[in-house]
Amino acid sequence: MGGELLRDVLEFATREDYGLTEGVEGFLSGLGEQDADRALAELSVIVRELREHRLEHQLATARRLRGAVLAASAGFAEDDDERVER
Repeated sequence: MGGELLRDVLEFATREDYGLTEGVEGFLSGLGEQDADRALAELSVIVRELREHRLEHQLATARRLRGAVLAASAGFAEDDDERVER
């Protein structure tokens, strides 16, 4: 997924509050490793911006989205562990 599109999806999901982005966490938890890394980098910037502007509700949403991406990245580590054991 292109970096700009991913950033737009993350921004929209963070700021939208009318239920239009239901299911985005499932999408994020299914990202491939490279896209998950990119999403974490983008979310880091978004979280910092929201914290600076004291947008607590959106900050909580961004942190929840980051948790969904981290759940996916935990699976990458498990895949690496399985390869090492073989």
